Amino acid sequence: MMMVYVLNKRERAGLEALDRETRFENGDFIYKGKLVGTGVKTLEKLVELGLAEKGPSQRYWGEIGYRTTDNAEICMYGATWADIRNLPEGTQIEPLQVWSWPPSSTQPIEYKTRRKIPMPKS
Repeated sequence: MMMVYVLNKRERAGLEALDRETRFENGDFIYKGKLVGTGVKTLEKLVELGLAEKGPSQRYWGEIGYRTTDNAEICMYGATWADIRNLPEGTQIEPLQVWSWPPSSTQPIEYKTRRKIPMPKS
């Protein structure tokens, strides 16, 4: 049985910044210089957990960067972006309160009503 690892404040902030930049860059690997305030140790821990991956940036030639994985989306929101986009129109979800891997809870919560959203089975 795998132990649940709860992300600390630094890892959570780093994952949030990496997720934002990954979406902004349309899935390209983000070089370390764009992630101000996030250290290499933090990024490597996210890679070790499977929440991020490392590879060559297409935009910044020669730079090795990081990007989030589907596991990161599940860790933060309880579902992948593909699953979230398939929810009824107007449904907004908020990040889970505890970010852990593997997730201790994968039940997305609607932003305004705070009700749990049942996710369709894949």
